[in-house]
Formats: sequence, structure tokens, C-alpha cells
Amino acid sequence: MGSEYIRLSNTERVYGEKNLLQAQLEILSIIKRSQAYTKLRKEELVLRIVLKNKIAEILNLLMLLDKILPKTKVVKKNEKGESEIIFDKERFTLEQEIDKIRAKLESLQNSY
Repeated sequence: MGSEYIRLSNTERVYGEKNLLQAQLEILSIIKRSQAYTKLRKEELVLRIVLKNKIAEILNLLMLLDKILPKTKVVKKNEKGESEIIFDKERFTLEQEIDKIRAKLESLQNSY
């Protein structure tokens, strides 16, 4: 089998080269956009991980704060439809409880 050649006119050659260069330009543009997209996805992943860690840290702080703060109960017992707030027993630290007990002991000793 021999090679066959086709003669192209100058306008056909320029038209073909122009289309080929445009196709190459589009391919390079697509590659550039794909790389930018990949970079943005990586940044998004990092930001999501940071956000998840911050949310977990905040939840831990909220749980700690919930343990420290006194509890309240809202009980609706009024006939007018108003709600009464009843406070639970306050939570004290060990130091505060020791100080209260010492104060009670001193008051008992002073009463004799």
C-alpha cells in the first residue's frame, strides 16, 4: 500500500491550522480550569476540616460551661399561663463548699 497525498489550497491550510490552534487553546484552557478547580477543592477540604475542629472545640466548651453553670427549670403552673422559673440547687466548686461548711461551723461555735 502506498501513501496518498491530497493537495490543499492555501486557504484550506490556513483554515485547518487556525482550527487546530483554537482546539489546542481550548484544551489548554480546560486544563487550566481543571487545575484551578482541583486547587479550590483542596482548599475547601482543608477549610471543612478546620471548621469541623472548631465546632468540636466549641461543643466541648459549651459542655464544660453547661457543667459549671447552675441548672434552671421552667415550670408552667400559673393559671394565667405565665411560667415560673424554679432554680435547681446551685453547683459549687469544692473550695466554695468547704468555705460554706467552715462558715457554718464558725456560726455554730459563736452561738455557744
